[in-house]
Amino acid sequence: MGLDATVYCDCFEQGKLRTPPLPEWNMFVEEGGARSVRTGDLKKVLAFDQWNFNACEHERGILRHYRIGNIATVDLIRMTLTKRSELFPIILSKIVYNGIHCGDFINIDQITLLKPELQALSGFHSDDALAEGWIRQFETQLYELVEAAFRVKKPIVF
Repeated sequence: MGLDATVYCDCFEQGKLRTPPLPEWNMFVEEGGARSVRTGDLKKVLAFDQWNFNACEHERGILRHYRIGNIATVDLIRMTLTKRSELFPIILSKIVYNGIHCGDFINIDQITLLKPELQALSGFHSDDALAEGWIRQFETQLYELVEAAFRVKKPIVF
């Protein structure tokens, strides 16, 4: 178990799909940005999944994906950043609050508020070498996720 973060592409919204979805799938874009279907027919769902895998240049419509870490890694990041919790309210409450949350997301408005925390993160360092390495990796991942989210105007999904 662990924590993953994803930003979905906007190829459907931009008309950049290789082939259009079949009407009977009732495809839509979820609040988190992923392409999905409204049908209870298993065969249609499976056909959609097969189509969605290569519907555009992004496998399964994923623009950017990172494994933030397993439960222990996320705990290490959280505990390290908690030492300066006033600098990281969104990171601590929306991202690394635990190592297994899923199905939630940070919308564009919240991502905008995250920018000062990213700046603070770049200046934050730990005396513990292990923690420092994970913090630097997390910083890089978060910068790239934020950049991708802004580019396509979609949330970061966990």
